[in-house]
Amino acid sequence: MQVANKKIEFPLTEAQRQFVRSPAPIVALIGPEGEGKTYAGFVALTIHAVERMKGQPLRVAIIRDTFENIQTKTIPSINKALSTIAAHNNFPGYVQSWQWSRGGKRLVCQAPRIECDLFGADDLASISRLQGGEWSLIWIEEPSPMYEGNSAGIPRGVFDACMSRAARGGGSMRLQTTQNPGDEDHWSHDVF
Repeated sequence: MQVANKKIEFPLTEAQRQFVRSPAPIVALIGPEGEGKTYAGFVALTIHAVERMKGQPLRVAIIRDTFENIQTKTIPSINKALSTIAAHNNFPGYVQSWQWSRGGKRLVCQAPRIECDLFGADDLASISRLQGGEWSLIWIEEPSPMYEGNSAGIPRGVFDACMSRAARGGGSMRLQTTQNPGDEDHWSHDVF
């Protein structure tokens, strides 16, 4: 990936690489806490922007059960990913190429042009936040409830709505999910 004429390399494990590089329109990365799932999700959206959008801006929706969990878990993980990539490339400017706004509800990169909107969606009424949005990539973080981790999970209806909303922003569709292993009774167990 190029940022201001600097080639950016992303360190990835084999499982992360398969997830990031998958051409499938719907992909999931499932693994235990601390295995780099959010990191891989972030790398996937940057690679998607460069390789599959062909110069168009990439519009992304990042969805988690609550906006509080986005602020306390997802945003710090994305910031850690930015720092990891910057350190790996010996390029501190990489972190500055991404800007948070609207109290963490928006993340934007100028080159390549990526616009991420972050949403909490823990019930079916939350689907209304997706109305009218045009995204090429939708990323669902931790749809399966984590009782010890204070995560309510995301209902199946939100996932279904995301399937119908992905790819409306142009380019090729990608609906990606990163999560800890779900309980056998959770919808994600059957879907993935």
